[in-house]
Amino acid sequence: MKTTVETDDPLVNGTKAVAVNEKPRCRLSDGSFKGGHGLQPGVRWEDLSTLAYDEAASVKRRSR
Repeated sequence: MKTTVETDDPLVNGTKAVAVNEKPRCRLSDGSFKGGHGLQPGVRWEDLSTLAYDEAASVKRRSR
């Protein structure tokens, strides 16, 4: 289903101007893992999402 919302042009332009002028208030720190050796043998980057969703599905099945 698609929903369209009509907005007043001056309202949109004013909102954009405020957003451009505001400074970012939050900066995420670097959360990357240092010192690792990459993926485990036999795991490909292309398979990560499938593995993650399969694991999430098995956790849901166990929690029922």
